[in-house]
Amino acid sequence: MTQQLSLLGEERKATEAAVRAESKSAATNYPSKANTQCARILAVLERAARSGEGWVSLPAILSLYIANYRMRITELRRAGHNIELRDEWIDGQRHTAYRLVR
Repeated sequence: MTQQLSLLGEERKATEAAVRAESKSAATNYPSKANTQCARILAVLERAARSGEGWVSLPAILSLYIANYRMRITELRRAGHNIELRDEWIDGQRHTAYRLVR
């Protein structure tokens, strides 16, 4: 009986590990929620690049409601996307924007 319970426990652990592995990206090794956030940021950057606008303002990125947007951009960079940052000071205010370079 104890041996059966032990085997069931090991099987459960293996199943949980497999589920965790499926929900993580091979490139970033982060949960799929983070990858969804990366995909949303990447979609905005790609749309701006295609339309010729190029730069995406920080307020536009913040409107995606991604609290840790800088980490998601870092993950995209690590995945091979070339993302530039531009900071400008206008009338004492900092204006930040990002763009995807192809």
